[in-house]
Amino acid sequence: MTGGAATAAFGLATVTAVLWAIDLLASKKGLEEAGLLANGLVHQAVPALLFGGFVAASAKTRRIHIGPGDRLRLGMAGVLYVGSTLSWNYALANADAGVTALLASTSPVFALILAGVLLRERLSRTAVIGAVLAFTGIVAVIASR
Repeated sequence: MTGGAATAAFGLATVTAVLWAIDLLASKKGLEEAGLLANGLVHQAVPALLFGGFVAASAKTRRIHIGPGDRLRLGMAGVLYVGSTLSWNYALANADAGVTALLASTSPVFALILAGVLLRERLSRTAVIGAVLAFTGIVAVIASR
């Protein structure tokens, strides 16, 4: 990765993390009044409407062809995303925002493990050590609360 691409990737990752944190706090506050299902519905409906708008506005995206196998995988990903949103909102409604964020940050660790098992990706020793250290750190912080 070139210096410019690495800088752009780091910048976008930082923006993503900040937006995610703001979403977490807004969701925690919204759950106080809206409730679990309403909050989950809004979390699904708003992105769907925005993505629909992007597709409608761009002739290029309307020409994307998705094969039958991909439709099934993307459909399953959508179902799993709904499940993750509902479980996320349930956790957020029943735990502190900080604890929920820490537990949610175990997601990359599980993604790494599942990529190795389900996609047969080769996991480097550094990645495995990093995942173990990250998971251990999260457990240590949660256990110390």
